Amino acid sequence: MTTHLKRVRGLGSAKGGTVNYALKQVTGFAAALVTPYMIFLGIWLFGKPRPVVLEAFTQWWVAAPTLIFILLSVWHMRIGMHAIIDDYVHGHFLKLVLVCLNWMFAWGLGLLCGLAVIRMFLA
Repeated sequence: MTTHLKRVRGLGSAKGGTVNYALKQVTGFAAALVTPYMIFLGIWLFGKPRPVVLEAFTQWWVAAPTLIFILLSVWHMRIGMHAIIDDYVHGHFLKLVLVCLNWMFAWGLGLLCGLAVIRMFLA
């Protein structure tokens, strides 16, 4: 006899519940709030000489939202790709390898971009 306990607990095919879905929605919403500022910043800095751009990133009101946008975007990307891997890759070993590569790529990219912004901020 099968019970509906799995449905009550919110476990889907990936056996992870709704945590990843909720985090993906929250990070997407938060990134959407920061996106207009980043678009404005990109338009404002477009075509400016390199010293002007570096000077702009020494201000906290430029560096902090940029860091927040990078971290939110990377986190959202990692969760979204994880969901795709869970849904469409069926081999356990291949799924494990792809999830690990996804994690390393996402956080490596976030670390690289974050360090670049911090370096410009501290310059």
